[in-house]
This record gives sequence, C-alpha cells and structure tokens, in this order.
Amino acid sequence: VITDQVFKKTATDLEQSLLAKESDVFLVRGDMVISIKSSDVQVGDVLVVSQGNEILFDGQVVSGLGMVNESSLNWRELPVEKKEGDSVVANTVLETGELEIRVTDNQINSRILQLINLMKKSEESKKTKQRHFIRMADKVVKYNFLGAGLTYLLTGSFSKAISFFIGGFFHVL
Repeated sequence: VITDQVFKKTATDLEQSLLAKESDVFLVRGDMVISIKSSDVQVGDVLVVSQGNEILFDGQVVSGLGMVNESSLNWRELPVEKKEGDSVVANTVLETGELEIRVTDNQINSRILQLINLMKKSEESKKTKQRHFIRMADKVVKYNFLGAGLTYLLTGSFSKAISFFIGGFFHVL
C-alpha cells in the first residue's frame, strides 16, 4: 500500500514537473528566427534546433543534417543521422548539426509523458489482477477448510488433514 502511494506521488510529481517545464525555442518566421516560449509552439511551426539542444517536440525534419541521440527512448548508444524528411521525437538530443523541424505534436515532453502513462496503466492492471486473485482465493478458502475437515473425518489423520489444508487439494489421501 505504501509502495503504491509512493509510486503514485512520484509519477504525479514527475508528470507535473515535465508539464511545467518552460523553455525558449527558436521559431522560423519567414526569413527570421525568433525566440518564443515552448508553451506557444503550435503544430506546423518550424523550429530550429542547434547542436547540444534537446528536441522538445515530435516533428519532421524540413532542413538540415544532424546526429540525434535517441538513447533515452531506445537504449541505443550511437546517435542516429537525421536529414530532410526524417521524423524526430521529443526528449532526444541533437548531438551534432542543426535541424529545422516542423512540429507534429505540440505536447512538450510527449514521449516521457507517454511512458509515465504506460507505467500508470501497468500498475492499475497489476492491481486489478491482484484483486481478481484475492477474490478467487477467498472463494477457495472455505472449500479448503471443508476438505481438511472431511479428510480428518474420513482418515482420522490430523497430518493428512493439515497436508490438505496447506497443500490445498494437492495432498489428499
């Protein structure tokens, strides 16, 4: 129970801190590049990401060439080359080069938030399965007691009755 509460609190705190993360990004407007807040980014905007910066949004490369470290998502140690037409995902880092990326999802930190949601769903699924097995066990317990009593009455052996009770139908007679 305490572990569940700690997990919930940690996941909620992480999710809130990721959603609250405000960064400046560089938006292409005509011939100019301007700085805006990440919360103002819209789907379809073209952002410039320079070497060493995090890619904050899912998108498609419209210009440039770079090596993107995707290890936070796929555990690969080597960066992946990205060029015009390639997709990029949030929460990765541009190690070398410069890319212009058309935003396809303006939810900042979308990949990490998806992972958090998957963890929450997994935890809920685990709890549901545990409840199911507890209900099944509760139904079987009365028969286990009945079987142990019958085993004692029929055999007169306390050890066989205990074996039945402990083994649950497996050590009868």
